Amino acid sequence: MNRAIVILNIVMLCGVAALAQSHLDAAQQEAINQKFRAFDYDAVIELADQALLHAADYPAEILFPIYEMKAVSHFSKMDMTQALSSFVEILKIDPEHELDPVKYSPKIIAFYNEVKANFISPVDISSSSQPREAASPDTVVVYRADNSFKKLIYPSLLAPGTGQWLNGKRKKGMIVTGASTALLLSSLYFTYDCSQKEKDYLNVVGQNDIDAKYKKYNYSYKTRNALWTAYTLIWAYSQIDLYLSHKSSIQLGLLPPDVQNSSVGFALIARF
Repeated sequence: MNRAIVILNIVMLCGVAALAQSHLDAAQQEAINQKFRAFDYDAVIELADQALLHAADYPAEILFPIYEMKAVSHFSKMDMTQALSSFVEILKIDPEHELDPVKYSPKIIAFYNEVKANFISPVDISSSSQPREAASPDTVVVYRADNSFKKLIYPSLLAPGTGQWLNGKRKKGMIVTGASTALLLSSLYFTYDCSQKEKDYLNVVGQNDIDAKYKKYNYSYKTRNALWTAYTLIWAYSQIDLYLSHKSSIQLGLLPPDVQNSSVGFALIARF
């Protein structure tokens, strides 16, 4: 009888402890959620790191949102290495895990899908009878550095629109090149015209002639400045558009997993 009472007490204590642990997990997760909704990414990362100290005690349903918010916070702070690491931790738990497109932006989804597409779980390696190329010491590339960007930016700096043209966006390239060329030629013409009209204005003597020459000079001066401003804007647009539309020059990689300890390495290489 006494033994039964002791066992019952132990069971009840375990249940209370489990319930307390569950409430603690929920409180931690809610705190992270609040900081995440407030875009306080530093606090999200700090709270997530504290919660993940006991990650082995948490079910996947709790770990997934914590790792997701931590990864997004690192991504938003441009800490791509830590963002990659957090997403890898999710994939180590469930290689088929999907992010909710309603909660996260297309950039986050695209980044995660790239990591997922190149992730190799220890099960995949150990269950294969043939050695996989990805299991070599070489890095499995997630974002491949594209050196062709250098070949696009230099022509674009000289002639706006040529970079878009060479990058396959011929319609946009044709429009930007045509507009920038027309503006450049007009700017050069009115620069010359303004110089000539300034000389005429400075050399005139009669008051009536001074007023007439000044009006022509002033018109040419304002037109020249407006054309050069417009050309500068379209030149800047061309460079920014080319940069944003081209693949990033940052290379992220996953090192092949260590089958014995089920760990995954990662690498970050920036090329400029």
